[in-house]
Amino acid sequence: MVYIDYLWHWVDFTGYCCDLYYYSFLKCYPKSRPIPHFTSFSINSVRDLPATKQTQNNMKKKIIKTVILGIVALALLFFGINIFQRLAEQRKFKAAIKTFIEFCSFDLKTMDQLCTESLSGKPIMLKFTHPECPFCHEKTNQLKSRKQEFENVIILMITHAEKEQALEFYTQYELSQYQNIHFLIDDRLEVSRMYGSPPIPSVFLYDANRNLLFVHKGAVRMETILNNLKTLSF
Repeated sequence: MVYIDYLWHWVDFTGYCCDLYYYSFLKCYPKSRPIPHFTSFSINSVRDLPATKQTQNNMKKKIIKTVILGIVALALLFFGINIFQRLAEQRKFKAAIKTFIEFCSFDLKTMDQLCTESLSGKPIMLKFTHPECPFCHEKTNQLKSRKQEFENVIILMITHAEKEQALEFYTQYELSQYQNIHFLIDDRLEVSRMYGSPPIPSVFLYDANRNLLFVHKGAVRMETILNNLKTLSF
């Protein structure tokens, strides 16, 4: 009886064909239970119709179709909501990074916390990097070879690597000799989440007023970054 009640509500919800409601389904509904009268159609005459094997097969097919349609509708609804939420998050993220998001993180240069609020008056370049990233090694070498072109830019290299691994990278490229380069440890991925968990490598470039100038996720040519810097007046 629970199965019959379930089908009753399911068919009523989906608004499937009236003949399924009045003929196929009501043939199985017990006479002892009251039935809502939605029309003046004779319920008794429907019950007296012969329950042929073909009728039962048709009923099963219609029920299966109804269930399948319901599942497909629910799946489409679920994916639609998921896509809408993702788009909303992307819009929120794009609006958030239009201005530089201040944060504090451990700096290998000073072996202490660095808060970005103390860095002012110059453009800032965020470089999300990692010692195990081949592109990051290549771009660090290029950055060193063109250090004069970046001397008026504060470079914040951010990694979620372990402190020992990050220190090895920092020492290998002798980054301590560059006053404008800070190598920050983001082991809890707090800074990464602030900027939408970008892939490695990624670059965010902000002007001196903390307004977003350029963003690129993935490997990027140094010329592209420098061309964007040329639009600024130092």
